[in-house]
Amino acid sequence: MKRTLLLIGITLFTLASYGQKKTDFGIKGGLNYSSFVGNNDNEISTYYKGKVGFHIGAFFSFKVNEKLSIRPEILYSKQDSDLIINNLRILTYGVGGMFYINTVEGNIKESMLYIPIILEYKLNEKLNFGAGPQFGYSLNREFKFEKLSKEVLSLIDNSENFEIGIGLELEYLLTANYGISLRYNFGIIERQNSNTSVIQLGMNYKF
Repeated sequence: MKRTLLLIGITLFTLASYGQKKTDFGIKGGLNYSSFVGNNDNEISTYYKGKVGFHIGAFFSFKVNEKLSIRPEILYSKQDSDLIINNLRILTYGVGGMFYINTVEGNIKESMLYIPIILEYKLNEKLNFGAGPQFGYSLNREFKFEKLSKEVLSLIDNSENFEIGIGLELEYLLTANYGISLRYNFGIIERQNSNTSVIQLGMNYKF
């Protein structure tokens, strides 16, 4: 992880040095619709239902030529999801003796710090298309389930905090300074047997 962050830092420094005279700075924010894609390759199956959150952050835009620009960003993103887990077969105790819990419902609440690096192509005077990698770190990730005790919850592996993903974006320019964008992010690194899936609708402002 440290090597990856160092590589990101070197890349951003190089871009800043190259594009000092061709750089725009801006801020952005908007809504998320976040969920997860579960890996159901074993007996236990997990299904997710997306929830609405938000994102906010800042960016630099380095102009390469008349058509291409590179836009590194730093974003805080709040992304939650409901989930249902089937075929658990957890042995527990209650009134009447021992029994198995097969299905539980719960939710994930997560706060992420993202560094996307978007290569942006100018389709026309109003419309841009962008794509690129996204590096993320989970600042906080909480699981809550109705039927599981604190002891069982403590067994959930919550140590997979680093994420690498890819983003695809369309941006429409309202004016020279304001734009609205629609982006889809997918985490290609699996965390807790699932991949992040987020749709973002946002607005940005260039100074």
